[in-house]
Amino acid sequence: MRRAERRAASKWNRQCTTQYSLMIWMSALKKSDYLGLLLFGTPGLWMVAFPGSFIRFYTWFHRGTVRLPEGRVIRLMGLLWMVLVLSLVVVGRKS
Repeated sequence: MRRAERRAASKWNRQCTTQYSLMIWMSALKKSDYLGLLLFGTPGLWMVAFPGSFIRFYTWFHRGTVRLPEGRVIRLMGLLWMVLVLSLVVVGRKS
């Protein structure tokens, strides 16, 4: 039983440390960082949350000449877009 308690305590400590690190990192961001994250992250969220709407908008924007892949591919593209935006924020924060 003691071993299980140590594992649970260790897991809890890691979670607390990660949450604390995230809170420190987020509190150090400037308002312009939040604005950039919002502006550039929104298309990725749109792709993940509403892929059908994104496909309709994109085909309308290109006047129906472009055929897009199915929804799960659009979701994956949106997820990759959000990872790219977050990584740019992190890299910009470190420099």
